[in-house]
Amino acid sequence: MDMITISTKCETARYPMGEYIQENIPEIQKLIDGFKTIEEFKGRPINFICMGSSGAIVAALFSLQVDNSKITHIKKDGESSHGGNYFDNYDFKNINVIVDDFVGTGTTLNLIYSIIGEYCPHINCVCVTRYNESYINFRPDYVVSK
Repeated sequence: MDMITISTKCETARYPMGEYIQENIPEIQKLIDGFKTIEEFKGRPINFICMGSSGAIVAALFSLQVDNSKITHIKKDGESSHGGNYFDNYDFKNINVIVDDFVGTGTTLNLIYSIIGEYCPHINCVCVTRYNESYINFRPDYVVSK
């Protein structure tokens, strides 16, 4: 399938995400609204996959508005809170969506993919306020970005 980019016409988000959460909520809402237009995802179980605090904030905001969803939080190197990373009992046959604040160098998205790649057959969608395809080592079906 060819990648489809859904433009959300986001303005410039402010970083770090947690410090400027009130200012960023309208930008994240545009991503959520764009995501919800993808017909083939409607009514299906969704895994929102994230890493770090900014990714977790974005994933939580998505999960609050998307029925039948869960958050898979990937731990950064050296982080072992709540038992670390265990994916062997996760159902990655669902719709798999990586969410984050933005793509600067692609490191976070590529790291997420390398960590879960053994368990996750495919990333269906990436949702970020800024995306650069040339930095990403995998090809999602959809990108929701500006």
